[in-house]
Amino acid sequence: MADLSREATAVVLIDRAVYSMQWFVLAPATIAIVGTSPGWVSGLLPLAFILGAALSQLIGAEVASSLGARNAFLIGLSIVSLADLLVAFSRGVVDVIALRLLAGLGAGLFFSPAGYMLVYLGGIGTSAIMGLYNMAFELGGAMALAWGLVDGLVGWRPGTAIAGAIGLALALVSLVLINGNPRPSRPRDLLNLKWREVLLVGLAGAGAFGASYAFGSYLPTYAAKVFRASPYGSGSLTALSFMGGAVGGLSLLFLDLGSGQLVAVASLVASSLTYAALVVRPYGLFVVMSIVNSFLVNWAFSVYYAHVVERFGRDFSTTSLAAMNMINMIGSLWVYPLSGIIIASDPLLFPAFLAASSAALSFLLLIRPRDANG
Repeated sequence: MADLSREATAVVLIDRAVYSMQWFVLAPATIAIVGTSPGWVSGLLPLAFILGAALSQLIGAEVASSLGARNAFLIGLSIVSLADLLVAFSRGVVDVIALRLLAGLGAGLFFSPAGYMLVYLGGIGTSAIMGLYNMAFELGGAMALAWGLVDGLVGWRPGTAIAGAIGLALALVSLVLINGNPRPSRPRDLLNLKWREVLLVGLAGAGAFGASYAFGSYLPTYAAKVFRASPYGSGSLTALSFMGGAVGGLSLLFLDLGSGQLVAVASLVASSLTYAALVVRPYGLFVVMSIVNSFLVNWAFSVYYAHVVERFGRDFSTTSLAAMNMINMIGSLWVYPLSGIIIASDPLLFPAFLAASSAALSFLLLIRPRDANG
């Protein structure tokens, strides 16, 4: 097992941050994009993205085994960035929904191959690696919400185009800077043996995944409806919550409690409870609680990812992470349309809905099928 150079590690983490930025860059502009359409339409934006990402997760693992992990995740970064750039030329909300589906397809090619580059070639513990990986994701989310300032200055269409162009440029630069291009094991080598266990582990995190993405996607809208904050200005303020998440991931470099089943379950459940606290007022206290929530959620997901890697082995980390993420996404699809309906009808119910959704399935991690061969 070779160590990935510090320079290449840094590039992969920067790629991860800009990739994450493409996930949330439309969040500050959601109200403007939806316009006079029914409120539930806003739920179709994250739904389309997650559906696309779910469909391409295992494709990403297969592409990595054929073309190499580096090439696979850079193709994914290019697709998701191009889709966001094209949003600037959309003619209406239907076009944006279609482009979010395309962006999701690109996102699915990124996640597990990029994670493999760090997990298999990195020289530190699995929990710490996953903490850094999720720290980069949170930093990208913070940039996306703060991107509302750019949208406010130049308009959301040019602002989104600029964000997409940054991702495309970074993909080209990364192709030059990252020399290694390892090829992981093929997905079928693991799934033929342990598909039942992979399914349970993925479902265990589905509710938490859905709540986390819905929270990031609707945070500016929630702040605008409940606190009368500008959706662009609140985007920059609530970006602080993602910074809290970044610290949560980074903390695993110094506070590693392991990645066993009980630790993973306790982490997911504890982080779920903090969503309920988001009903607090005034706005300043809401921002503080958002930071605390994101810290614990990102810490919990880092432990969860590390548990998945160790449970199925580092050699299969591309497949286990891809399958887990795919099941997370498919199992969370119901969260996004319901979030849109709740935000439109009674936004004060949104925090409780997130808490219940997040905690519901976590205990499935404790189950280990007796017949792992399916």
